[in-house]
Amino acid sequence: MSEESIVTVVVALIGSAIVPALINKFKPKHELDSTNIQNAINLLEANEKKYDNLSKRFDNLEVKYERVVEENDKLEEENDHLKRENETYRLRIVELESRVKKLEDDLNKE
Repeated sequence: MSEESIVTVVVALIGSAIVPALINKFKPKHELDSTNIQNAINLLEANEKKYDNLSKRFDNLEVKYERVVEENDKLEEENDHLKRENETYRLRIVELESRVKKLEDDLNKE
């Protein structure tokens, strides 16, 4: 780093820390208070907007979540129905296999 670059960086650092402190030191007290109040109002307004945006996003997500939960409940119900149906078919298959086996045995005996 060149000497010129180092000096520039040091001056920038000192200026960014010292100049605002000096300005604040020589500003009248009422001016500082009004500046602080205005800064607080600006921050409050900015935070209020952010909160409103987050609130809207949350409401959106809540609606989507409710839809997903409803869909999940429907799918679980359908899945349970299909499992019961599958079990019925499985039992019917076992019963038919048993009948086929019995008929085959009867044919083999004759």
